[in-house]
Amino acid sequence: KSEKEVIKNPFPGLRPFKYEESHLYFGRENQIDEVLDKLVQNRFVSIIGTSGIGKSSFIYCGIFPVLYGDYPTDTSSKWEIFTMRPGVSPIKNLAKSLVHNELIDFEDSEKNDLSENIEYALLTKDSNGLIESIRSKYQQFPRNYLIFIDQFEEIFRFKDIDTHSHEETLAFIKLIANAVYQSEVPIYVALTM
Repeated sequence: KSEKEVIKNPFPGLRPFKYEESHLYFGRENQIDEVLDKLVQNRFVSIIGTSGIGKSSFIYCGIFPVLYGDYPTDTSSKWEIFTMRPGVSPIKNLAKSLVHNELIDFEDSEKNDLSENIEYALLTKDSNGLIESIRSKYQQFPRNYLIFIDQFEEIFRFKDIDTHSHEETLAFIKLIANAVYQSEVPIYVALTM
């Protein structure tokens, strides 16, 4: 090989695969089909396993490309996906996720802050806040909406910091549960833990 010709390693190492690397991800077709069937049937699926086994890679490079490839449901074959990690404030992180997927101008931090605050207020109004947030998006853009919560176990790690964190954790779980159990708006939830 010439000095200019460099062979690139197709594996990301210890970090998870990114969506852009899905062309390098293979060998999980049966599991992908099974998870997609369960997701569409139940509106909820969880991928549970020990740290480092590839849960996030499976979602980003196995599930997302199939959904973005017009995976059909009774509602639509189009999907919008919101990704988040719970962190210390799961509802704030959910609000941020819902805003950043719909904003065109990510550089306008003042607009981002205002949009996140509006979304947060809607989510904390009551336990149907997520349904209402997605309903307004659905009315403009009819499609399926997937909320992907990576490292869901973080909500248990931070719950004992203070009373507010504990209350927010419970409210977050109610938002997710209510969104999954309703059938008016096509909301789906996938999580890794």
